[in-house]
Amino acid sequence: MNDSMPMNKTLLNLCVFLQDTKRQAISEGILIGNNNIDWYNAVKKAYFGLEKKIFEKAGIKQNLMNLEALLYYQLPEGIRSTEYDQLHKFSFNTKGFSRYQVLKSFVQGEVIKLSVDGVKCEYTFVRVSNTHLFVSSAEGKEEEIDLGRISSITL
Repeated sequence: MNDSMPMNKTLLNLCVFLQDTKRQAISEGILIGNNNIDWYNAVKKAYFGLEKKIFEKAGIKQNLMNLEALLYYQLPEGIRSTEYDQLHKFSFNTKGFSRYQVLKSFVQGEVIKLSVDGVKCEYTFVRVSNTHLFVSSAEGKEEEIDLGRISSITL
């Protein structure tokens, strides 16, 4: 995804949907007396449960980097009352949502699918630093991947 793109109806509704899903999961946890609710997994499940055509219509890929950008996008003043055909006046900015921010949400042992140098790979997550991802291959060999080589992260 580019650092910035014009807002559109589908992008806006994805932002609202994910942010509302987060609020709903937190509220549900409070209602049932569970203050340690894992709202992020609820959001991730909802996001990856959506049909691919929604993301095509929005102009983005369905991956974790875009999930983070959508979830934490600050809705500008007045955007919810803007007519859909005028949304292009707003920008959807993803600058600042790094691979590191996405990868640090994984836990050791979790399976992760990456696009590295344009090649899709599946690994087991070990750990992440500010510059490198440490994973285990299917053969059990630990590998170190420069974060700059990663173009996509999915489940």
